[in-house]
Amino acid sequence: MENNVENGSKKLKVTKKVSWMPKRRMTVMAVIVATLGSFGLGMTLVWSAIGLKSLKESVEFSGITETEESLIGSIIYLGALLSAPLTGLLISAIGRKQTMLISAVPCFLGWMLIAFAQNVWMIYLGRFITGFCGGTFTVAVPTYVSEVTENRIRGTLGTVMILMLVFGIEFTFIVGAFVNWFWLSIVAACVPVIFFIFMIFMPESPRYLIIKRQPSAARKALKWLRRASTKRHIEPEMSQIENSVTSSNSSPSQSCSISDIMKSSVLKPIGVSITLLAFSQLSGMNGISLYTSAVFEKAGTDMDPRFALIIIWGAQALSVLVVTFFLVENFGRKTLMIVSSLVMIIGLIAFGYSFHVLVGNKIPDEWAFLPLTALVTFIIGYNVGMGPIPWLIISEILPPKVRETASSIVTFFYWALSFLAGFTFIPLENLLGNPTLYWGCAVVTFMSTLFVIFVVPETRGMTSDEIQAHFGARLKSSSTPKDLELQNETEFNNRGEKDEGISNPGFDEIDIHTS
Repeated sequence: MENNVENGSKKLKVTKKVSWMPKRRMTVMAVIVATLGSFGLGMTLVWSAIGLKSLKESVEFSGITETEESLIGSIIYLGALLSAPLTGLLISAIGRKQTMLISAVPCFLGWMLIAFAQNVWMIYLGRFITGFCGGTFTVAVPTYVSEVTENRIRGTLGTVMILMLVFGIEFTFIVGAFVNWFWLSIVAACVPVIFFIFMIFMPESPRYLIIKRQPSAARKALKWLRRASTKRHIEPEMSQIENSVTSSNSSPSQSCSISDIMKSSVLKPIGVSITLLAFSQLSGMNGISLYTSAVFEKAGTDMDPRFALIIIWGAQALSVLVVTFFLVENFGRKTLMIVSSLVMIIGLIAFGYSFHVLVGNKIPDEWAFLPLTALVTFIIGYNVGMGPIPWLIISEILPPKVRETASSIVTFFYWALSFLAGFTFIPLENLLGNPTLYWGCAVVTFMSTLFVIFVVPETRGMTSDEIQAHFGARLKSSSTPKDLELQNETEFNNRGEKDEGISNPGFDEIDIHTS
């Protein structure tokens, strides 16, 4: 289409070239539906934090011991630990979508076991099953999300999983403030049902379909996701996916031997990754999240624990949002973790002191503000850095050649540490006393600060080769143009597109010619 515009003595001919750009509505819908699995995982993680109180007040479970209470809280991590290797096989064999759909069924049954439990063993089994399914979602959901989103918005939509997890946690505390453990379990059981119903109508990952040599099905899925009017519109992206799959299949990086893992340049980043996660777990966050209601009640405050939990975990939701959209790409990873650990130390010392000043089981009026303020400070500090940032660093420092195997090793240790931290929290509380326990967590967190300062590399702005060189890897001096293209694309997507919101692909292209 042409328009003539008078401009003094010159006539400008404006030619509008209307080019097709992908619509994002259906992609966003697919991501939101898939991350309902993360929402359900959030409910699983903190059910014990508020459900145990009303469970122990019920007639049939009034005799629960502290050991049983610890196992009810922490057994979900054993389920997640065992699900990791099976999930990797399932998403490769039957697909990302089918794996998530299948997981929704036992997840629903697990919640039903908890809701209608006649003894503590039924609760154990229900918690184990929901933890197993939650572990499945932690692998399948990010894989699906990364493969259905286009490069331009992959970074932004990739954070939706974390946001939905946090929203699931906050939703649990809001609902739990008004209902007992039975109805909380019933509400939680509705999530996998809703997920299953909506996920049926979502497409399979186009990348998975190409891997399985189903190009026509992949085109159909991609056309639906991008709301393309014709297949011609999605051909460039189809070609990109096909080239990526072909390159991956022919790349020697897909084969990983024990000798590859045992190299110093690989063991070092694995060691850094496991140590970071260990410090994160030993900071006290795991125990506090599993038993928040009991922890807050022991602090001797008159405030209703149910509403205090809404405030505490609402602070978590807010801090995660701030980190996601404002801090990660504007500050260094090390800076965020150092600031995070220092804020956590302040919160832990203050919370330990609130137990120290107890008179009997009651906190003096002049210190009544301290328990809630200290916990909110600790939660915010954790979520500014030591909670989310280690996972970002892990994704950056593990060598590409062994990333899949190394990630499995790191994830195994993470779930194992989560179980140990959750199961031993109450016994340690009884053995050491509350002030000593939280001050001990503050000492551990200070040690994590030193570890970050002197051991962890600052990966912001570093290329994959630079990170590997930091750990002593010997890199090849030459790469093919295709290798460089794929590497640059990967690093670009990992870092995220800072100025994503500036460009507007909906604008038409305009050529201006003078005549």
